[in-house]
Amino acid sequence: FWNCEKYIEGCLNSLLSQKYPNNKFKIIIINDASTDESEKFILNKDGSVIDDKIIYIKNKINQTALPNICDAIINYCHPDDIVVLVDGDDQVSGSHVLRKLNDFYNKKSCDLQYGQFRFSTGQMGFASEYTEEEFKNLRKAPFKVSHIRTFRSFLFFELIRQDPNLKAMKDALGGWYTMTYDVALFFPLIEIVGDLSKIGFNNEVLYEYNFQNPHSDHIKSQETQTRFHQEIANKPPFKKIESYL
Repeated sequence: FWNCEKYIEGCLNSLLSQKYPNNKFKIIIINDASTDESEKFILNKDGSVIDDKIIYIKNKINQTALPNICDAIINYCHPDDIVVLVDGDDQVSGSHVLRKLNDFYNKKSCDLQYGQFRFSTGQMGFASEYTEEEFKNLRKAPFKVSHIRTFRSFLFFELIRQDPNLKAMKDALGGWYTMTYDVALFFPLIEIVGDLSKIGFNNEVLYEYNFQNPHSDHIKSQETQTRFHQEIANKPPFKKIESYL
């Protein structure tokens, strides 16, 4: 998150309220050099985190989403983990989201999952499932990986194996894409899965998306978003994973 003082408390409360077997989950919070008072909702007065499930990272300079997500997975995730991405101005819906996600993974035998959401205004989202034809032409099809976005982390480690310098997530000058992180990350992950039956679409609303944050990409520059999306779509596809861990 960056400068989410108005929203971070709600986000944290929704995560900390999760009822999950033996509390076996961790929350990696990345403060991307915020200049507001967001941190006060994360730390006690003595500087300790408010909950021992929290891993708190505070950047000295702003990096934007992609390098933060990559660093967090590389440094704090095991290949057996399931990664759930939650923006700092959003919330998960209800106290059993993690359990439901885990149950869905097991029931559907999938390795990547996305789903339906609700806007913070109460309006339903527009999520829909990839068709077989869209999946065959993934980078030319409409991008459909909506919230809640989650995947088995071994897919990311396979991404690094195929692309050690993470060029798929960087522009022609070698800089990280500052917008459309979801497109840059999930095109490769979906291609690595390589099998639509292992990509789950969860129609249950498990995520509340804040469409009104003035820092959101769609508000800052839709033109830049579109240009980045086109650049990413024109990059070479990844290979389907040959063997599972």
